[in-house]
Amino acid sequence: IKKTYYYGTGYGLHFVGCMNIDIRNMIISTIKKGYGGTGGYYQTAYGVYQSDSTYTFQYNDVYDCDNGNYQNVTPGTGCISANPLYINAGTDFHLASGSPCIDTGDPNIQDYDGTQSDMGAYGGPGGDW
Repeated sequence: IKKTYYYGTGYGLHFVGCMNIDIRNMIISTIKKGYGGTGGYYQTAYGVYQSDSTYTFQYNDVYDCDNGNYQNVTPGTGCISANPLYINAGTDFHLASGSPCIDTGDPNIQDYDGTQSDMGAYGGPGGDW
């Protein structure tokens, strides 16, 4: 007999009771309902959720989340909801040419090449890895 456990909700980013958290230059994409763990099933899937927190959420891309990109979060300056255009989603998360996340991160942060920061793991001064 195979038993399925219903976990409830899956999130790309979930923060509760945080004080003065600053979230920027992130990409959260493709949060989907479905299997999550050993025999578990997420019934709902959101990009970002917060409760009882003070936060700044700027220059982020939250895209393609089954039940909504935001739950109880207000996107701030520079936030987008667009396909980040990875080189190969699932294996290579570098941004492909034409990505809306290139040079659209926080303008106060520069990439390693001196341009405005990209959103995502490969943006910012240490993003050349």
